[in-house]
Amino acid sequence: MSRIVRSTFDTETKREQIMNNINEEYDNYLQQDVYYHAQNKERIYRNILLVDLSKSGKTALRHILEDPRYIPKELTLSSISDTEIQCTWNIFAEPTLISLNIVEIPGYMINENSNLSDINRTCIELGITELHLVCFCSSLITGIDGYAIQLFTRFIQHFGEQQIRDNLCFIITQCEMKNEEQRQSLRDEFLYDTECAKLTKN
Repeated sequence: MSRIVRSTFDTETKREQIMNNINEEYDNYLQQDVYYHAQNKERIYRNILLVDLSKSGKTALRHILEDPRYIPKELTLSSISDTEIQCTWNIFAEPTLISLNIVEIPGYMINENSNLSDINRTCIELGITELHLVCFCSSLITGIDGYAIQLFTRFIQHFGEQQIRDNLCFIITQCEMKNEEQRQSLRDEFLYDTECAKLTKN
């Protein structure tokens, strides 16, 4: 009978190697960042709005875009992004000269009882008059239900489908435990689901 030989290359070792690679790449990025700043070239500013109900991972996404070395905290029952607007300014995407501003709105601002015009007013108060990308975020763990689709559809109708359809995207977070084939299967399921079709047609 053959013996099963288990690798001593454990998960923690692999995680450490991945983090070392990320740190090395990010250090190189920071060196480029200093160089391009020294060129004093005019920047292109782009504004991103992150929208979801709760616990979708959009806060972690915002932090990772700012710093890929970010490690999310342990999950809790409450979320600060449920009650407060979170903003991250001037994320430099070198060497493209693009600078990202990210606004993460709390879930209560898009529920069925909310006045969606408050989002418009909030963005104006923050100095944002144009949204270049609107991201609906949902977690693979919490799933996408009819209620979320209803709220996202209401959001699109408020801002005007024709006005924002080219700037819409749907982000499904927490898919890192799935392989490429599984992620493609989930994508197909989303695109051809009867309820989700209300969003994907946009």
